[in-house]
Amino acid sequence: EEPYTATVPFEDALRTALKAKPGRLVEFYLYREAGRLLYGFETSAAVGKMVLVKVDALTGKVAGSAGM
Repeated sequence: EEPYTATVPFEDALRTALKAKPGRLVEFYLYREAGRLLYGFETSAAVGKMVLVKVDALTGKVAGSAGM
């Protein structure tokens, strides 16, 4: 299994996530899901509305998002 080494800098991944789903960053993490290394950004766009944006840590592309 690959080590947890992201090729995309955190700042670039954060910019991508906030462009996809604007809001205030609440929490972030780096994790592996289904063999992919992902950044997870939890953002708050409105009071009580949280969104998780997943950004691929190797390509820098949005890998998905979901309301929380």
